[in-house]
Amino acid sequence: LLPHASHRRGRKRIGEELKASEQRYRTIIEHANDMIWTVDTEGRFIFGNRRIEEVTGHKVADWVGKPYAPIVHPDDLAVVADIHHKVLSGQSHQYTLRIYNKDGVIIMLSISVAPLYEKDKIVGTVNFGRDITARKLMEDALHQSEKRYRTLAEAANDMIFIVDRNWCVQYVNSVGAEQLGIQAPDIIGKKIEALFHPPVTERMKKSLQEVFNTGKPIYSRNQTPFRGRELWLGTWLSPIKDSNKNVTAVMGISRDITERKQMEDTLRESELKH
Repeated sequence: LLPHASHRRGRKRIGEELKASEQRYRTIIEHANDMIWTVDTEGRFIFGNRRIEEVTGHKVADWVGKPYAPIVHPDDLAVVADIHHKVLSGQSHQYTLRIYNKDGVIIMLSISVAPLYEKDKIVGTVNFGRDITARKLMEDALHQSEKRYRTLAEAANDMIFIVDRNWCVQYVNSVGAEQLGIQAPDIIGKKIEALFHPPVTERMKKSLQEVFNTGKPIYSRNQTPFRGRELWLGTWLSPIKDSNKNVTAVMGISRDITERKQMEDTLRESELKH
């Protein structure tokens, strides 16, 4: 009888340990910052953590045993079905997905999905989702803002350019490219020494370095050669800073003031003469 009692105690201890282990992992899953859910091979919900309810407003209990299709944006259904099929064949995937919350508002999710195994057999998928709606809205807003400012820069009569700390041109508008006689795409990425003569390059680097060092805008007037002719330019150089307020690049706006400079010189000569 003693060996049987020992086996019973062993099985009981193993059962308790398994129960404790399951409880630990369930606690971790329920308190995770990401939404976690499992889906069977037919696309029906099996399990979901409380984060799903916090983000979407949907009660997990109301969706157990039901398909995911009704809450997925119609334009994303084909993509989700294709990825679900691939994951069931043993592949893992990452993708973005639009779903509807309980109030019918669209939420953008970043999802990582992997096969769900049971006794070495794939029985569904396990999914980890993060709400990126705010980030996506911010990215779209920044894109629209960049698009607006790029349109303004291209419509300007001034030369507009951006140079990074490696003296490479990150951007030049069509007016600047026209003055250099080079297509804008062929200018991007080139160092300024490849575009100007050494004395002009050294002068530009000195001015740019002052902005990099001080983080403050400066204004200068200089004569610069462009395709065999000399232009007087009035140039504002302004710092471009990252989120830590480090100057990563300098934006320049140059205006052709040749005619004004000639008028100033003529007036000065006239004053001296009289």
